[in-house]
Amino acid sequence: MTRGILGLEVSAQEIRYVYLEKRQRGFILSKSGRFSNPGPTISEDPANLTSVIQNFLAQEKISPGKIFLCLSGEELLLHQVNLPRMPEEELNEVIRGEIERVPRFSNQEFDYIYTSFKLDEQKLRILLCALPKNNLDNYIQAVQDTGITLESLEVSPLNFLEILYNRIGKEKAEALVVLDSHTSFIMVFWQNECKLFFQTAAGKEDLYTSSHQLSSSVLLSWTEDIKRIIKSYQREFGGRIVEKIWFIWDNQNCPDLDDLVAQELGMDVAIPKPEDFNIGLEEKEQAFNPIFLLSLAAPLIYIKGIRQKFNFKHFLRQIKLKEVVRNIGLFVLIYLIIMGSLLGIVTGIYLTANKEILAKEKEALNKVTSLEMQTAELRKERDEYLDIKDRLLRQAAFVKMLNRISWSEIFATVSSALPEDVSLSSFKVSESGEVKIEGATFSIDSIAEMIR
Repeated sequence: MTRGILGLEVSAQEIRYVYLEKRQRGFILSKSGRFSNPGPTISEDPANLTSVIQNFLAQEKISPGKIFLCLSGEELLLHQVNLPRMPEEELNEVIRGEIERVPRFSNQEFDYIYTSFKLDEQKLRILLCALPKNNLDNYIQAVQDTGITLESLEVSPLNFLEILYNRIGKEKAEALVVLDSHTSFIMVFWQNECKLFFQTAAGKEDLYTSSHQLSSSVLLSWTEDIKRIIKSYQREFGGRIVEKIWFIWDNQNCPDLDDLVAQELGMDVAIPKPEDFNIGLEEKEQAFNPIFLLSLAAPLIYIKGIRQKFNFKHFLRQIKLKEVVRNIGLFVLIYLIIMGSLLGIVTGIYLTANKEILAKEKEALNKVTSLEMQTAELRKERDEYLDIKDRLLRQAAFVKMLNRISWSEIFATVSSALPEDVSLSSFKVSESGEVKIEGATFSIDSIAEMIR
């Protein structure tokens, strides 16, 4: 069974979550909810947040394969500033200096990311995000200690901008208003860039009293701030009209606030919904609270494969590097095991083949030795045969020579060589070439002289 993915948004007041599961028709949002933040120590003590997450997972009976963490609240610094155009190294130093000017960041380590666009030929507009390094490390450690993969760590509501960019395209100028518990964010975007960013101190807790009664004066002041920010954008960018406002807020106990905002602003106010991004809802989740879109943003970006201008991966670069190193080490280990196995197999085949070759070579040598012993007698018989053949050839040559000489010549030659006291009585030549001479003499010395 495929494990789901969990989006967590952690703020100073509470932790909100959404749980997505893969179904045949795509991803379904099966659970969403919230629980109280146990206090400020959650960012200082990783074990505290780890325990909170584990308890909530056990209570909800869910087992995610990945966690997408989203941070929001006062510990973050979200700021927009205009700077002269300069090399990137100098720009990084200037941005760091801007962050250090904020009192709570002046005496502690911090990490930051930013995005920029060209305001004109001489200026850049920078939208940056910074948070204390210790808090960042504690959040990462807390999720890792749950044993669940921390897939991303992002910052709300900056991570929601790319989702809207992909939704509306480049040509329209629109705005995003996020009303959180004690703060509000107003962002105007056009051509896939955040052209104007403002953060105000008014939140839902300021608009509504403890008895959930809306304060008309606070609402009027808050909406006037939004109007002023939008007019500021229109003046700066040549009167371009903001066509729509996307509104995200906690609609618990105030479900009609979007209608009141639209009435006060005199503009079209839209509420983004999961269905707008092809995310289905379980039946019990049909009354979806827009504030949970902030915890849904990171999973949406992951599912849709959206490329972000904000490099949120920067915050997880250390653990991602460790994962890469670990994966490379695992790959190398598997490679070595496979190559070792192949080498072992090849070596085994070589040794077996070499053993067979040596055995065949030994067998061939034995056969050669046996054949040499068997042919020794044949060579001896061959030599005897060649000797006999040679003698026969010599005899045949002699006989042939004899056949060329007449008998009168033979008798004349023999007679001339005979001693005076020797007489011949017979002279025979056999078929085998043997010459037989018979005669008589009165002296043995004469026979010896004849033989000589």
